Amino acid sequence: MQNTKSIVHLRVYRPHNNEARVLKDENGNILNENHLVKIEHNSFEWLKYFKNVNVFYFKVEVEKVLKPTKDGKYEELKDIASYKKEVEDLLKPKTKVEQTPEQKRIAELEAKLDALVNEKTTAKKTKS
Repeated sequence: MQNTKSIVHLRVYRPHNNEARVLKDENGNILNENHLVKIEHNSFEWLKYFKNVNVFYFKVEVEKVLKPTKDGKYEELKDIASYKKEVEDLLKPKTKVEQTPEQKRIAELEAKLDALVNEKTTAKKTKS
């Protein structure tokens, strides 16, 4: 059976001396420990890797992408911008969390309470 998924080459960087940025010496050589990781795109391993990559590494770059051809070989893709964007999106923290019905009800009640309190304070100020 022929493989139909692309292989993505990622360069991952570890912090150097607890600094979460790429450090270079005077010759321009990178001081951070870094590795090349090759993962099949949209596979189970792909999803698991990105779930845990932020634990050990602070930066992940897409170096190249190999796409399978019909004859069973791989060719390098020239335009990898979509893969880079996907990796960036996978690494961004998920800020929006779905609220439970109870949490939604509490938020509504708190908003109503704030509106009533603000209404009373403005009414007192206008009477004075």
